[in-house]
Amino acid sequence: MEALEATMEAVKEKILREDYIGATYAVMDAQNALLNHPDLSHVAVLCDVLRAKDIALPGCGIDWSWLLRLLPSASPSDVESQHRLLSSEISDLGPSFPGAATALALLDEARSALLDQVTETARPRWTAEDFVPDEIWAVFGASRFPRHHVKVKWMVSESEVLVSLLEPQPEQDEENLPSVCGVFKPSDDVMCVDIARFSHRMNCDRNELESLYRIRPNKGEIWAIYAGWNRNWRWTDQANCEYWVVEIVSEFGEERGIVVSRLVRVDGCETFFKREMHDGFQMVMYVCEAEILRFSHRIPAFTVPGIERHGILKGSLHLCPDALPPKPTWA
Repeated sequence: MEALEATMEAVKEKILREDYIGATYAVMDAQNALLNHPDLSHVAVLCDVLRAKDIALPGCGIDWSWLLRLLPSASPSDVESQHRLLSSEISDLGPSFPGAATALALLDEARSALLDQVTETARPRWTAEDFVPDEIWAVFGASRFPRHHVKVKWMVSESEVLVSLLEPQPEQDEENLPSVCGVFKPSDDVMCVDIARFSHRMNCDRNELESLYRIRPNKGEIWAIYAGWNRNWRWTDQANCEYWVVEIVSEFGEERGIVVSRLVRVDGCETFFKREMHDGFQMVMYVCEAEILRFSHRIPAFTVPGIERHGILKGSLHLCPDALPPKPTWA
């Protein structure tokens, strides 16, 4: 009990100094030593909320989804439920606990902002000006990941794009494998897709004569790959698989394939990642041409200026939350 009280006093002092990173690490150390006492769990939530208010994404301000630990696609009921849960955690600390009133006000503001976003019909991430005929895009589908590729034909309205789905052209022994890389051909069928389902543009090699598109990971991109993939997989094997998150560090080579570097989550952050290091060396692996189908999907990512001021390693990447896999194997 004395250790818990000492930790709480140290955390309070750090929060009063607005040292939220230091408070977070103090809580983490105490959780390891005190077997995750409930009071420490409440303080951990408090620190997460207070830290989130100081990290503004380019052109977006505070990431309210991140603050409430929600995907951007969350429903109004998800927003309400998560707001109640986090508010309850912080309220249990009592109104006099340092930072509690500020955190509760932030949660209320996040709730209002997100409910506005999910109830308005014309506020998608993209606009009509973002789409050009013949571009190739990745879109979200039933799997909730951006695993489907489409070719843009034209805008139907301010919120819908007419597209043709790219169909994989597999080798005979690959017909039953999930495929986001390889050779694709536009379907003759067209469909209208809401622009909110579009994730990112895809770079690909084109054979205009045969209307074929070859999609491979490109240097600098971030992808999720299946940790235990093998060529005997079928679509049903995706349900219980685990993933690695990797950065592509080389262009594709016919002989050695692609070199990738595993990414690990930054301590105390849900969506910031850095390269995995061991004794000062970057950890890399090769994915050969025969294993190209172990790539699950690309994850949009970008850098956030000034994150080192908040205790996050400079150069760390912010990964799109709604494309992060549910069962990662990162440390």
